[in-house]
Amino acid sequence: MLDAHAERDLEAVSGSQSFLLSVSRLLALEPPRQRQVLRLWFNQQGFMPPSAVILRQIQCDMLNARSDKTPLIEWNGILLRRFRDDLYAISVLNEHDTQQIVPWDFSKPLKIAGFHFPLQATLVKGQGLKEGLQNVTVRFRQGGETCRLPGRGFSHSLKKLFQEWRVPYWERDRVPLLYVADRLIAVVGYFIDEEFCVKIDQSGYVIGWDNQ
Repeated sequence: MLDAHAERDLEAVSGSQSFLLSVSRLLALEPPRQRQVLRLWFNQQGFMPPSAVILRQIQCDMLNARSDKTPLIEWNGILLRRFRDDLYAISVLNEHDTQQIVPWDFSKPLKIAGFHFPLQATLVKGQGLKEGLQNVTVRFRQGGETCRLPGRGFSHSLKKLFQEWRVPYWERDRVPLLYVADRLIAVVGYFIDEEFCVKIDQSGYVIGWDNQ
């Protein structure tokens, strides 16, 4: 019966994406039901459920933190983070060098230090980056980057765009950025500068993580 109740509660407290939990909806449950939901959620995410001590720490320090705070709880290689109204359960991240600049010609998957999966370039009709680009490098956010989204006609700061796209703050320095020479032409998984997009009758490179 407890499992059945927890299943229904878990559906009711889903966050902005199916694998996230909504803090506000979770807080609407009684504390024992919160703990049942958290146990089930961690199990479904492939993590060992936390101890009773950790669960109470989550309730006290994570759920009840002010909305402008960025609490973090770590145990047994698991990170629990809060971003806006969502809870994220992730594995402890590898060390990552944001200063690295890696050349890439799209001919084969690109392995990047600090990442589990390589970048993959797939040639697709009518979408992606133009073929024949020279001096392409993969870099990471340093601060102050600007870019132009298709159809907007003016530049935006990457910082503002990450906020608009609701990218969690701990992921922003890990999103691969594609450059030609010193010009930012694409943010992998989010956009391509309109000057470097293919036309509908052309083939282009679609970039993504090869996690197969």
